[in-house]
Parts: sequence; C-alpha cells; structure tokens
Amino acid sequence: MPNSNLPGTILSVQVLRFVAALSVVLFHAHNALVSQLPGHAPDMIDHAFKVGASGVHVFFVISGFVMVYTSWRGQLTAGRFLSRRLIRIYPIYWVVAATYLGLHIILQSPYSLTVRQVAGAALLLPGDSPRIIGPGWTLSFEMYFYLCFAIALCAGLRRGIQLLTAFYVLSVGVGILLRPQSSAGHVLTDTLLLEFMAGAWLGYAFLRGLRVQPRIGGVMVFTSLLLFASGFWLDYERLPSVVAWGIPSLMLVAGALALERQLQSGIGRAAAKLGDSSYLLYLSHVLVIDVLLATPISLINRRESALLMAVGLATACAAIAAGGYEIVELPLLRALKRGSLRPSKCKVRESAAPQ
Repeated sequence: MPNSNLPGTILSVQVLRFVAALSVVLFHAHNALVSQLPGHAPDMIDHAFKVGASGVHVFFVISGFVMVYTSWRGQLTAGRFLSRRLIRIYPIYWVVAATYLGLHIILQSPYSLTVRQVAGAALLLPGDSPRIIGPGWTLSFEMYFYLCFAIALCAGLRRGIQLLTAFYVLSVGVGILLRPQSSAGHVLTDTLLLEFMAGAWLGYAFLRGLRVQPRIGGVMVFTSLLLFASGFWLDYERLPSVVAWGIPSLMLVAGALALERQLQSGIGRAAAKLGDSSYLLYLSHVLVIDVLLATPISLINRRESALLMAVGLATACAAIAAGGYEIVELPLLRALKRGSLRPSKCKVRESAAPQ
C-alpha cells in the first residue's frame, strides 16, 4: 500500500507522484475556470497550462518502475502481484465513483448513463473508464499493463521485461500501421505502453545498482523541466507524445532517483507524504473542483484571477485528498490487505537479485 513511512519506500518516487498529480489538477482547474468566462479566447496562459497534462506521462513511467521494484522487493508471485494491484486500484475507485454519481445528482447534473456504461466504467473497460471520472481513461492502460506484467512475471523478472518489451513494441508498430479506431484497439497499441516499459527498465537498472551521480541527476531533472516548459513556445502536438513528454518524463524520474539522499529531510519526507494520497487526488480532483465552483467562490472568477484561483483550487484538492487518504483510503487498504488472496504458484524466478 502507498505509505511513505514504510521501510524501503523510495521518497523521490513518492514526491514525483504528488508533483505529477498536482500538475494534472492545475491543468483541469484552470480549464474549468476559463470555460466559465464569457467570450474567453485561449491565449498563451492557457497554452502554458497544457503542460500539466504531462503529469499523466510521468505517472506511466513511475508505474512501470514501481511494478518492477515492488514485485522484486516483495518476491511476489504473479497472482499475488495482480491481486495487490486490483486491491490498490478498484475499491477506492468505486468509492470515489459512487461519490461522483451521488454528488452530481445533488448538484442537479446527473450522469446520463446506461447500466452497461456504468458497469463498464466500474470495471475500467476501454472507452467506458472516463464516463464517470474523466481522468479514469488512464486506468484502462494501467489495468492492461498490470495484467500483461503479471503474465510476464511467470517467465522471471528479466525475461518477463524482455518479452513484454518486444510485445509492446510490436503492438505499437501494428497500431502505427493499422491505426485502430476502437477504444480497445487504442489501448492495445498506443505509444503510452512504451512509457510503462521505459519505467520498467529503469526499475530493473535501479535494482541492479545502476545509478547516476546526484549532480548528474540534478542536471537531468533541470533538463527535463526545460523540455516540458519548451511547449510554451512550441506546439505540444508537433511531436508524438512519447517523444515530447515520454522522454522528459523518463529523464525526470531517473534524475529524481539520483537525488534520493537529498530528500531524506523534513521537507522531503513531508512532500513524500503527500505522494501517498496522489491516487486519491487524481481520482477526486475533478469532483472537488466542480463542487467548489458550485459555491459562491465562482462569483469572483475573473480572467485576471483565474491563475490565482487555479492554484487555490489545486491546493484545496490536495488538502482534501490528503485527509481522505488518512480517513478513508488507508484504512480501506489495510482491511483489504488483511483479507487478500493467497499467492498463486507462478512465482518470480529471481529470488535474490535481478540477473
């Protein structure tokens, strides 16, 4: 379960989880604010806020890294790995999704969904996953990656990563050639899969003891931020996302790992603590923004104050998610972990260190 106080937790990853989630929140908060402004035309500030969407790509790289790190560190069987991922993703998602449905009825803007669509959203099926929680579209990719990774673990960690990399490269190649139009085809062939695998290889290198020096890590972090910011002057869509945002995301995570020792301070641990609630923040922030904008706070929304209000909304979202993690998510995860399924017979073959 996500808990920065547990031994073995990598603080730099937890910090990046929070930073990535907060960047997405800022992006959506600004969009929600300016959409209410009469006669508003997009300008450079709106263009700059688009970089917040890159937080999703950072998440994918982190996800690949964490899957490799946790499966090796916990010596997880394939079944145990998958059961932990299901427990991590679905229960709190269902709680938040039910809250979305209920509060939208109270706000007199109920969802117009069929029973089948609600079931598809609950299962995070491609095409249905964003119907209740908009950012939930990424979770279809997450679940597909978890399923593939669990199967790959049966071949051993190193061989599994190799086989999964080859499979995903082939899948992306098919997607480029055939350009599938279905939601499922999009998930199965999107270049986002390569970002998962980049994170997985980074995790494998980390376990092998391959590190960059802190000074080089700092340069990598700074360079990645410059690459993200370059979109202010260049159109973010000029290059494929795996290049424009995937490469800087990998560079950011790799650089942050080199700064792990520098984060062993009060401020670093406090930031890592916020990373514990990053998943809940990601799930809940759109609803929190909608609810806050349904209050008199929306009356002070003016073009000149939209930037400041976006920061305020994002801060409120982070605070609510942090409280929700302690009150709801963490107790729920602890209860489910105590009653989780027994491991299957398909084990990770490397028992000491990755070969």
